[in-house]
Amino acid sequence: MVKVGCYQVGMTKLVCRLKGCAMPREHCAKTSEEGIGMRKRKVLWLWTVTVLAVVLVGTGCARGPLSVLFPKREKEPVVQVSRPPSRPPIVERPTEIVERRVAPPAEEPPGRGIVWDPTDLSPIHFEFDKSRITEEARVILQGNAERIKQNPDVMIQIEGHCDERGTNEYNLALGLRRARSTREYLINLGVDPSKLTTISYGEEQPVDPRHNEEAWALNRRAQFGAAEQ
Repeated sequence: MVKVGCYQVGMTKLVCRLKGCAMPREHCAKTSEEGIGMRKRKVLWLWTVTVLAVVLVGTGCARGPLSVLFPKREKEPVVQVSRPPSRPPIVERPTEIVERRVAPPAEEPPGRGIVWDPTDLSPIHFEFDKSRITEEARVILQGNAERIKQNPDVMIQIEGHCDERGTNEYNLALGLRRARSTREYLINLGVDPSKLTTISYGEEQPVDPRHNEEAWALNRRAQFGAAEQ
């Protein structure tokens, strides 16, 4: 920089003297103005750089100078979508055949569980005008007792009958005595008393309608039927 009188000329190729200028005064003034403008621009540029440096140092020490000019974008939060737990694969296994032995059904006593009609029981017969159990009748009642005990769910009705001789009232009473003596004998053989009932028909239901000794012997009897539950 060279001083020429009261003017300043910067960055010029002119040759100046100490007390004067070889160029006209107007040229020196123009050159001086251009130098002053360049100097202002230089000072402005330096001031701008200084301000930027101060801003960068004050606000971007931790983040660095580029982070002020080019701030980093914040990462968007990642939304995790929960998936249902996966099921284990289905593995098919061969079917195991297990042999099971079925126990044979227990054998039931003879006659148990078989639906039978009490009228299948054998009747017994009595002597004329008697209600006692004869020897022949005892054998029959023993077989009947076994069959009754094998079918405990069946109620038995013992019917007393007479032949046609005698009055109706007498024969009804005689038939009842014959039914009761038969019941007592079955109870003595082990039959449940609650399963036995008695009734008398007298001479009203003959098994043989003839009027002779053979028919009368058949009609003096005690026979069996099913009682109402």
